[in-house]
Amino acid sequence: MAKKKQTAICFNDLKEEAQKRIIQLELMNIYDCDPDSIDVESINVDPDAYGYDEDPKKQELLEHVHAETPDACYLMVWDCFEHEFQTVMEE
Repeated sequence: MAKKKQTAICFNDLKEEAQKRIIQLELMNIYDCDPDSIDVESINVDPDAYGYDEDPKKQELLEHVHAETPDACYLMVWDCFEHEFQTVMEE
C-alpha cells in the first residue's frame, strides 16, 4: 500500500485575500452568519510553527494565526497538513 503524501501549506504562503476568506468562512460556520458580514481587519501569523514529534505518526505542523475583526480578536490554530483550522478561540 502506497504511503499518502501530504503537502504542507503554511497560512502565510496564501495570498491575503485567501487568508481573509478562509477566516471569514471559519467564523461564518461558528456564528452561523453570512461570511461577507465578517470584516477581517488584520491577520498576524506567528513566525514559529510547532507540533514536532519524534514519532512520524504524531508529527504535526501547526501555526498560530491571530485575526482581528471589529467585534473581537481570535487565536486560530492552522494545521498545515490538513489545510484547516483545528481551534478557534477569542483572545
